[in-house]
Amino acid sequence: MSFVTANGVRFNVQRLGAGERSIVCLHGLVMDNLSSWYYTVANSLAKQADVLLYDLRGHGLSDMPKAGYTVEDSVADLVGILDAVGLRRPVYLMGNSYGGQVGLAFARAFPARTAGLVLVEAHFAVEGWGDQMTAAFEFAGMRMSQAEVREWLEKKSQRNHARRFRRAESLMTDTSLLNDLRNCPPLTEDDLRAIRVPVLALYGERSVDNWASAVERGRDMERVVPQCELHILRSGTHSILLENTAWVRKWVVDWLARQTPPGMATEVAV
Repeated sequence: MSFVTANGVRFNVQRLGAGERSIVCLHGLVMDNLSSWYYTVANSLAKQADVLLYDLRGHGLSDMPKAGYTVEDSVADLVGILDAVGLRRPVYLMGNSYGGQVGLAFARAFPARTAGLVLVEAHFAVEGWGDQMTAAFEFAGMRMSQAEVREWLEKKSQRNHARRFRRAESLMTDTSLLNDLRNCPPLTEDDLRAIRVPVLALYGERSVDNWASAVERGRDMERVVPQCELHILRSGTHSILLENTAWVRKWVVDWLARQTPPGMATEVAV
């Protein structure tokens, strides 16, 4: 475990492996942290690549400032972390759920620093997305605040799970997260067409997250993003990273093996 500071926020980071490729793992919102990648795909990839994991601001062991939870803030945090650890070469971004939205926004803003994208159940802002997300999180926060739920968490949950629930509740009630999500601008088809790096998109057939169909975003990307490869797991849900890890790992490892590491394109062409 180590920490770096970017944009005035201290982030928990982990670095695994080594190799010609650098991969950065981006997790989802509120109840998630870097462990969802660490215990699924990251260690396998570290056998052949340099892998960087970190807790988003407000998550895991990273600081929880009162404000700064827009997608643009998340992209700025990622830039700051890459600079802080000295990672200058183009990176492959692996984003799960909201982490995929951060990856897409980074690739749009910093194409020269992006080697490719792996998007697992990535949802991105379309019209009404912010309202759907905040309504779902507000409902979840209301449930967590009820006395009987809190008591159950304390008595029945493992200690770290109860602690995670308390932190999630604080993230939703004591920061600007929900308001920042509500005001998130949509990602347009022109924005998607501008993403010129290779993209692997993995979704569950029955994926519905926060009342929105995440798998439809995958089909949107296959239709619009120039180099998007889409795979849909039959009967899979929004939790395919945890519930169908072997399937996700297989496609990620296979796809990366077919990519030319950054800086080697000229050598390969010759």
